[in-house]
Order: sequence, then structure tokens, then C-alpha cells
Amino acid sequence: RARSTSAPSVRSKSAPMAKPATGAVRRRGRKVDDNEPADEPSSRGNAKKAASGASAPGASKGKKRDAAPKKPAKDGGRVVSRTKRQSAKARVDLVKRLAAFVCVACLAVYLRAIPMGAIPEAFQDRVEHAMPHWLNSSMHLLNGLPALNTTAFNGNGRRGSPSPGAQARAAGRKPHHPVVIVPGFISSGLELWEGHDCGRHFFRQRMWGTPAMARAYFADRACWMQHMRLDPKTGLDPSGIKLRAVTGLEAVDWFVPGYFVWGKVIESLGDVGYDPNSIHAATFDWRLSPEQLERRDGYFTRLKHSVETLVEIHGVPVALLAHSYGDQLVRYFLNWVETTKAEGGGGGGPHWT
Repeated sequence: RARSTSAPSVRSKSAPMAKPATGAVRRRGRKVDDNEPADEPSSRGNAKKAASGASAPGASKGKKRDAAPKKPAKDGGRVVSRTKRQSAKARVDLVKRLAAFVCVACLAVYLRAIPMGAIPEAFQDRVEHAMPHWLNSSMHLLNGLPALNTTAFNGNGRRGSPSPGAQARAAGRKPHHPVVIVPGFISSGLELWEGHDCGRHFFRQRMWGTPAMARAYFADRACWMQHMRLDPKTGLDPSGIKLRAVTGLEAVDWFVPGYFVWGKVIESLGDVGYDPNSIHAATFDWRLSPEQLERRDGYFTRLKHSVETLVEIHGVPVALLAHSYGDQLVRYFLNWVETTKAEGGGGGGPHWT
């Protein structure tokens, strides 16, 4: 507070003058000189009335005690208060926590880490009704998968008892018939060769199978569905999209880490002595009908050539290993290959098999 220097102070006759305090006095943590006047009771009220928000002359510069309240920020002509900003932040945090909860729940269901019988059914129903329909469908799909093979992560898969292939090799068995594997429904990996703008960064990456599928699905679910679905009129890929089956044994060995398809069979054949020169995987786009497989990809023609090449190299018949829907395709192929080319078949004749 500024000291008055314009006129000397006048002592009132009616009221006695207060005695000055002796010695140094600490005022709010700072040492005050004896000659400095004490704070007036109305000083705080006067500071609040200041429109500029600046402190009064002589006030401490180290701490702004009576600063005026900040004006609310404006965004697009609308005033956003601090309460609304805090509410928006709280909603974002809630969404993040829910997303983390959903991920943990999906993983727990897949790993069978939580016994579902220990959770009350009423609570399960409330959680299920609170989740979106597509998420419930995904949870049921995960629940239908076989239990995760955790030995694939810790390296214990080949420890312990020997595989059937190792036992056969110990008994003196050696590779003889070349093997052609025809996988089942949804067992072949599918990769992207051409797509829309939203999926071009997934070029030659799995849209079906392996963790790359999960990354593509959760990155943009609508984009993933656009690339996976077929044209309802033609039964083929829509215009501008080209999804093809992954080739090689890696397309049929593991669906995702810990969930094998043909991986154990290939492992046992390798223990006997087979290698890529004697094992062939006839992968296919399982979304297509047999007629479309031959029309678009020449699948049965290529399968016929693969079998004939293996027979020519090894000099013995080929063993066809099929599973699930692959068995239906093999039966279709055996009828097709003996049908004449004039009738739309492979032209192998009745003695091809």
C-alpha cells in the first residue's frame, strides 16, 4: 500500500493513536519492517474489485494472490467453460478404459484364463447387453475357438514326448509318397493385392489369418469388410479389390500364434524327413465356389499340374491330405480331372488316379 506523502497525518482527538508494534513481525511468511504499515481489512475487497486484475502498488511480486479470474476460452463462437473441458476429458478417459477392458476381456476369453462359472450370470447379462452387437459376435467367435496352445510361446512345444514323426523315423520310416495338403474352410490365409485407398497400406499383408488380420480389422472394421466380402451378383471380388490366397506351407500352418491348423502335421512330416520339395500346400480362396475357383484362379488345373510334377520327380504316386471342406474339394477334383476337356473337365482320363 502506498504511503501518503502529500500531507502529514493528522491525529484525531477523539480516538487515541495505536501504538506501533515493536520488533520485526512476520506477515505471511515474509519478514516485515517495523515502519511498514499493517494490511488494512478492506485491502482484499479492493483487490477483487480491480477490473484489470493487477495487484495494488506495493504488493508482493512473488505471488499473485488476488488475480482476476480468467475469461472462458472461445471456440467457434461458443464459450467453452472449464467444467465442459473437464467433462470432455473425463469422457475420453472413460472410453480409453472401456477399450482396455474390452481388449482384456477378449484375451481372457481366448486364453480361458477366467472361469466363466465364477462370474454371476446376471452380471454377464448386463455386460453383454451393454456391449455393441458386433462386439458380442466377436466374443462368441473367440469363445468357439479351441483353447490357445501356450507352448508355442515358451518353446516347450517340441519338448517332452517325441512327435509321431520322430517316433516313425526312430522306427526306420523314411519319406516315400510326396504329400499335397488341401486345407479346410477358412484355413487358407488371404492377402491383399489390390484395394481401396483405406486398405492400400495393407498390400500383400494378411486380411485373413495371423495377427495382421486383427490389426487390419481393428484399424478400420468397415474397410476390412469391404475387402473381405464378395460381389453378391458375380460371386467374385468387387471392382477395384483383389484378395488372393497366400501360397506356400506358411499359409496353412498356423492361423494365429498358438492356434495351429496344419502346423503339427507339417512338423511331424519334417521329423520323418520331408521338406518343401516333397510337401505342397494347395491353398485356395475359400470364399469362392469350386466353379469360380477354376474360372478365376485355375485352381484345379494348377493342382493337377502340381500332382503330375511331383509324380514325375519322385516316381511314386502322391498322397492327398485333405480336411473338412478340403475333402469336398478333393472329391470334386477327382471327378473333374477324369472328365474330358470338352465337358469342362481336366482331361486326365479314367486312369489318371
